[in-house]
Amino acid sequence: TLFWSTVLLPDLALLGYLANPRIGARLYNLTHAKLLPAALAAAGVVTGAGLPVALALIWFVHIGVDRMLGYGLKYPEGFKVTHLGTLGEGSGKAGRWPAPCAK
Repeated sequence: TLFWSTVLLPDLALLGYLANPRIGARLYNLTHAKLLPAALAAAGVVTGAGLPVALALIWFVHIGVDRMLGYGLKYPEGFKVTHLGTLGEGSGKAGRWPAPCAK
């Protein structure tokens, strides 16, 4: 189905980490921010096309599930350092604050 064949497409941006963490973080953040799916949905509504709206909704679901699981927008310090905290910290707290990019 359309959902299962496209729901993980935004994670292809993780391939940017093969180049370096900075590129990986930028690509990940580009595909995991709400701006692009919102623009896609708006384009679908304006043109009356259903497919862009459906794809945008699937993209929003992907972003929401990632946030629910603790995968936030990335900082260039590494994949595990996100705007929601540092992944894998067992303290039960959200993570470090201020965020590491505030150096």
